[in-house]
Amino acid sequence: MYVPLDAPRVCPSWFPRELADFYSSHAAVRQDIPPGSDINVLLYDLDEINPLTAEDVRDLRMAYEDDGEHQHFRGLKVVMVGSSVFGDELIYVPPGSSIPCGVYALGPDVSGPVDSPVQPSWMLRLAPSFQEWVERVGSRGYDFGLVPGEQLPPERRRQLVAYFASLNPGIDWTP
Repeated sequence: MYVPLDAPRVCPSWFPRELADFYSSHAAVRQDIPPGSDINVLLYDLDEINPLTAEDVRDLRMAYEDDGEHQHFRGLKVVMVGSSVFGDELIYVPPGSSIPCGVYALGPDVSGPVDSPVQPSWMLRLAPSFQEWVERVGSRGYDFGLVPGEQLPPERRRQLVAYFASLNPGIDWTP
């Protein structure tokens, strides 16, 4: 998923501080995903990342145009930082936004909170910060939040379900 760089590189001036801290010293690595692999996250590299608003991201635009609910998404500034092997978009929301900062997955099969005034059910907060998310996902490229049905030891599964419930009040995952 990513490797450390031998020498620091310069990030664009618009980059949120947290992303600049990571991308100045790391590079995303694209790899073929072998059949049966548990890799489910693809991190974009520096040259693939652009600043966006909710108007640029179809799923975010739908949140306030189609269902009329989440009007606080209008003008929301985000950074697309990756995708999942399931076609989900992974965005970073910087601090000071109209929704809590962190990394989110967007997609029709994402199992987010039900009836939340903060986010639609097809949006899941994966971590409260980019640094925490990238450390958890690590170089493995796997995020339990994208596959909550994954078979894990019961105690680890309970811990992860509780973690995601704390980030996404209203999710209905069974531990």
